Amino acid sequence: MLRLKSVYPSLLWLNGFMLLLVGAVAVWAMAAGLPAATIFLHPESYSHISIGSLTHLFQILCALPPVVCLFTHQALKGFDSSSHRFLLGSALLTAGFLLNEIYRIHIHLGAIGIDKPIVIAAYGVVAMLYLVSFRKQIQATPYPILLIGLGILLVGIVIDSLHLPDQNLTNFLEGIPKLLSQTTVSFYFWTVCQQILQRTPQQTNSPTARG
Repeated sequence: MLRLKSVYPSLLWLNGFMLLLVGAVAVWAMAAGLPAATIFLHPESYSHISIGSLTHLFQILCALPPVVCLFTHQALKGFDSSSHRFLLGSALLTAGFLLNEIYRIHIHLGAIGIDKPIVIAAYGVVAMLYLVSFRKQIQATPYPILLIGLGILLVGIVIDSLHLPDQNLTNFLEGIPKLLSQTTVSFYFWTVCQQILQRTPQQTNSPTARG
């Protein structure tokens, strides 16, 4: 059973970090000539709930893999699991994707002269390093699901790179594969983490694991 005395210091550190984050971002905003209060502006409210609804759903789906992977990583801390690094790497990779989708980092990089193809190429290199680093762990999972998800995402990237004259049409055609891709990727990590949680205690309690 989790001891409450060990939880309270962690809660204090967490909230202390959040206060430091508020101060740092407020200073950053003021340095850019903005009022400090702008850091707590509400997201844009549209005239109808359907506007941007699937974009918000896409972002919610983007949040699922890092949360599930990090939770599973922490849940297995007391077990001798070979999946620790894979789960942590997966959490960091998918968290980076989530941050980019919410804060539109690639657009801000473009504003300072770093073109979108360069940013996409950099993200591609990181993804390849992830696949190569954890290829053995990935091969032990239903990895075709992950490949399908990445393939669908590639379709969305290709559509965006076509620079169709109608931006609304581009957004619609790009949005469909992005949503399907993230649904597939989220399902993959949910399934993988579920299998790891079910398998690890059995491996730990087996005669072979006890040596």
